[in-house]
Amino acid sequence: MTLQLLQGQQNKQLFHFWGGTPEKTEQLFTKQVKVIGTSKGNGKTVTAFESSISVPNEEIVKPPHHYAESVGYLILPSKGIWKLDVYIEDKLFGSIIVDVQEK
Repeated sequence: MTLQLLQGQQNKQLFHFWGGTPEKTEQLFTKQVKVIGTSKGNGKTVTAFESSISVPNEEIVKPPHHYAESVGYLILPSKGIWKLDVYIEDKLFGSIIVDVQEK
């Protein structure tokens, strides 16, 4: 799957996090998340996203919580393929690949 984003624009994103069990997922609440992007083309790295992890809307998702979420703007400065490394409290949580398009 390829997520298509526009270069240099604020691309609003909602990240979901699963801890494996509801208890481990709930331990993620209020922790800081940072996404570091690395360009495949030139190796440049940027901080593309920073936010905190929150509880899903409990009017829609009732406990136990099987996932946590973080919403914010993902910004990547140039087109091309980018690897996004997701860190929670400075510990690598996972990675995804995105294809950034021109405006």
